[in-house]
Amino acid sequence: MLTDDELRLLWRATEAEAPKPRAFVRLLILTAAREAEVAGIRAGGVDLAAGRWHLPAARTKNGRALTLPLGDLADLGMIAERDGLVWPVRERAP
Repeated sequence: MLTDDELRLLWRATEAEAPKPRAFVRLLILTAAREAEVAGIRAGGVDLAAGRWHLPAARTKNGRALTLPLGDLADLGMIAERDGLVWPVRERAP
């Protein structure tokens, strides 16, 4: 678990990143969601008007559906840009 100071440092460090990696890391910080859950976020799973992200039970480690609030700091523009996966994930080479 990171301290508040470490989270602030990480947040500031993302300022040097391109928009997508910056938004990805910041969403991890803001939601405390698992990396795979954020990596697999779909634009249709986010209610932009309400500022909420819904994860179906099939996508969570504990098998329970989850709805997370997304505050003003979440870059919802990244999510609204496209249909399907927000951050397409490439498979790692063996």
